Amino acid sequence: MVLFSGCQRPFAEVGTPGITVLEPDLSAALFDSQITLRLKAVSSFSSVTGVEVGNMEMAFDQTSDSWVAPVSLTLGLNELIVTTFAEASAPGIDTLYALLMPYEIDPYPGILKTP
Repeated sequence: MVLFSGCQRPFAEVGTPGITVLEPDLSAALFDSQITLRLKAVSSFSSVTGVEVGNMEMAFDQTSDSWVAPVSLTLGLNELIVTTFAEASAPGIDTLYALLMPYEIDPYPGILKTP
């Protein structure tokens, strides 16, 4: 007698899609309240079908193979919730932080002003 056992699931765990920020550099303070957020979204088992920042859908740019959206920042620390959708996995949710600090230097040394 020969018995065979099978399973319909993948051998590796299916993870949620992830993102990489291409621009702007969020590790430094930003000086412009209007930015263009450009992300690279990847999923290990299926293609990415959409990306949202907040509740706004990002557009796919085929020339750079990235997702792009204009984002308005408020003064101080901004929290950006990015949701990535893929065909065969649960949505991935990431939180980005952008610091808007538009200071300008006064002609008098040692004095900073906000616009």
